[in-house]
Amino acid sequence: MLAVERAWREGGRWLLLAVLAGALQMLAGAPEVILLTWVLLAALFAGEMVQASASRWRMSARLVTVGLWVAGLAAAQLLPFLDLLTHSQRDKTFVSSMWSMPAWGWANFLVPLYRNYATPLGTYAQPDQYWIPSYYLGVGVISLALLAVGLVRRPFVWLLGVLTALCLLLTLGPHGLVYSALGRVLPGLGFMRYPIKFVILPTVLAPLLTATFLAHCSRVIAVDWPRLRRRIVGLGFALLAIIALLIWSAFRFPLQGASAGVAAQSGAIRAGFLILILGGTVAWRQVRRQPLERLARFALLLLLWLDVLTAGPRPNPSVPRWVYGPDLARKELHLDAAPQVGDSRAMLNAEAERNLLVAPMTNGVNQVLYARLAFYCNDNLLDHIPKVVGMYSLFLRESGDVLSTLFGAPQLPAGLADFLAVSHINTPNKE
Repeated sequence: MLAVERAWREGGRWLLLAVLAGALQMLAGAPEVILLTWVLLAALFAGEMVQASASRWRMSARLVTVGLWVAGLAAAQLLPFLDLLTHSQRDKTFVSSMWSMPAWGWANFLVPLYRNYATPLGTYAQPDQYWIPSYYLGVGVISLALLAVGLVRRPFVWLLGVLTALCLLLTLGPHGLVYSALGRVLPGLGFMRYPIKFVILPTVLAPLLTATFLAHCSRVIAVDWPRLRRRIVGLGFALLAIIALLIWSAFRFPLQGASAGVAAQSGAIRAGFLILILGGTVAWRQVRRQPLERLARFALLLLLWLDVLTAGPRPNPSVPRWVYGPDLARKELHLDAAPQVGDSRAMLNAEAERNLLVAPMTNGVNQVLYARLAFYCNDNLLDHIPKVVGMYSLFLRESGDVLSTLFGAPQLPAGLADFLAVSHINTPNKE
């Protein structure tokens, strides 16, 4: 984003840097993230074009050049992807409301463990939304970003605020009205499966708004500072009241599987950080001596970091590297005449595939080994053993018809299994 913005303003070497950064994201990023990135850039460019008094054509030409150059460099991967998309199981009517933010999901920006349940591995997750374990940005970041939107009178800030609000409404999916309405206007949204992915853009915009407000605090004149300080304190009391209300609702309207005590502890700790961060902001602005001012700035940054770091257990557990070693499952299973690429395939029946989803372990190593021994998802690739199905976001719609016939029948269609070269299948009711 920075490189593209500099490219349309200054040109020169920034054009090359913007093209390289854009091509890398186009080749390695998720389509939703790419889309959100360029939507933000388009909005920023439109805002700058309104304010610019000259060089509009030059800036437009530079932005178009960057876009075409990025598309050209990524064409070798982008064009086959688009061709696969047109022949895939996804279309404009594809089920696109799966894994959206819960109706109360905004509360997790203030209380990260509100209505979250503990998983067997010790992490926390929202019910019916497993794409991301936490999108908590920090109660300090959220509070300062709100102050920026409300108090900093700049079109750039308003634009970021509107985009943030729009994305947060879209993350609600069917729980909100915006996603369904926008889907009727832009049918292409039907290709996207998880509305929760719209939360990615606010994770970029909220810190920008926070930095904007802190810069505003450093520039405000002494006569206006008392009024700004009252606004900071007022928002702090309002957010503390909301956190208290959320803690009360966790006990008053408990959610099955979620601990009200965990929510209360999470809320109490966030309330403490909110007081410290807003208080630190006020103290930093009022400090006049240079050494103390630098110390106050460092303390504020440290609090913002600790706020996120202490939000809950590590969202992604780790395991030793050896559990991902090649051919580990092949050695443990002792398969006779193991399936070979181009010759035969292994297969789990439909019941076994379903059971893998509801048999989590409390130990990360055991979880990975269990999945590997069952060739879950794409784990079979680590053992160089071909399998009938795997884990793919896109596949040919005709392949989907074949697999639905294979797994949807009460009894395994023997002829179809032979046609698919199935040589090994699990024994039912045996681990």
